Amino acid sequence: MAHLVLPSFDRQLMEKHKIKVKSFYKDIFNQLKTNDIKTLVLDLRDNTGGRNEFAEDMVPFILKSENDTPYLKKTISWEGKEKIYDMPKASKDVFSGKIFVLVNGRTYSAGSMLTRYLREFAQATVIGEETGTRYEGFAAGSKQFVTLSNSQLRIGIPRYHITFPPSEKQTTSNRGLIPDYTVEYKIEDLIKERDLHLEKVHELIDSNAP
Repeated sequence: MAHLVLPSFDRQLMEKHKIKVKSFYKDIFNQLKTNDIKTLVLDLRDNTGGRNEFAEDMVPFILKSENDTPYLKKTISWEGKEKIYDMPKASKDVFSGKIFVLVNGRTYSAGSMLTRYLREFAQATVIGEETGTRYEGFAAGSKQFVTLSNSQLRIGIPRYHITFPPSEKQTTSNRGLIPDYTVEYKIEDLIKERDLHLEKVHELIDSNAP
């Protein structure tokens, strides 16, 4: 089993560590294939997002099979311009094993987007809490700032609306991604520093549950 932790998709961290996303994923999934890893735990807890390519560029490595999804996503700008992103083709290093995704209420934006792709295209099992960010789409991207005249508060309004094709895996409206298995921490769990997310993963592996 491999455990991959992706706590942030922040642009500054990418630049600081000189990360090229496609190469980053290519190296990871090549190693998974070379080492014949059958189970991948992808930890996206507290990932508040950042660069969307961290979500999109993983898709070629997680596509289980050909699908009839019409497009990956669609964006609508503040000027009303639409752009449709085509579904990519599967990589030769596509991961064919079981994927578990760990999330919580602070998983949103591109972090939640990646979780959606993993559920839709990799048949991943999601464990944790309902994520932030609407499953069917959300506002994101660069911001237009306005200053309120009386309070002088400065508010940033995202310039893009990101939408996804209709889903058969989750048909809720105005909800975040609903996990397949929910975990709830009590004060005694925190005191004992228990990781209920990982405990659930091991329980499911031991029971061969989906």
